[in-house]
Amino acid sequence: MYQPWADKVDLRRFSILGGEPTLHPKLKDWMIGLAELWPKANRYITTNGTYWPAWIEEVAKKYRYTIIINCHGPTNGSLNKMVLQKLKDAFGPLKPTKKLKRTGGLYLKSKMGAKLELFKTTDGFHKSAIKDESTLEVYDSDPVKAHRLCDMKKCHHFIDGKLWKCGVVKLLPEFVRQKNKTPPAFYDQYSPLGHENIDQQKLDDLSQKPIEQCRGCSDNKADWERKAYTSDFKKNSRPVW
Repeated sequence: MYQPWADKVDLRRFSILGGEPTLHPKLKDWMIGLAELWPKANRYITTNGTYWPAWIEEVAKKYRYTIIINCHGPTNGSLNKMVLQKLKDAFGPLKPTKKLKRTGGLYLKSKMGAKLELFKTTDGFHKSAIKDESTLEVYDSDPVKAHRLCDMKKCHHFIDGKLWKCGVVKLLPEFVRQKNKTPPAFYDQYSPLGHENIDQQKLDDLSQKPIEQCRGCSDNKADWERKAYTSDFKKNSRPVW
């Protein structure tokens, strides 16, 4: 599916996302195949750290994937404790190499040499795409202002062989429908890019210009500020190494 893209587009960095990618039976094939298509790219897997295939460490090391563990969970730290124990069971003792300045998380390395990045739950979330959580109402904003504030405007998504401006445009309507609600019609009016007629101008516009669907996100700066939650992550992280 992605061979035609690899023939035309260089990627500096990509990450395999989910859902939870470690649960997918073809993850190993994806990791190997994508590494062969984009051998120069920095490669990542983003996981919540709650499940580890037996082969993950060996394949991550061989094909130079960094495993990002982004653990969002209850403020009482119960999810953190489980993730840390599963890390220890899957990788054994992990050596911290340095702290992540932006989040206070850690860079880790396994005995085999696999690289991991462990984020704190205090990363938090911002309330940019859902205005009212009870009704799943989205915003009706100025798309130019919303795009200017967006911290995902250069985080493009390959989904089913097409290139999307952002994951929200594709996945938010699916999420809303799963909750038996009707998403705004303007989301379905977006056409993702295909490899058949891609050119540099279209790629530049993808990163630099807002789209009509940006109106569904907030144009208020306060809604883009991450709301951190308290966590006992730090004191519970010590037993891992």
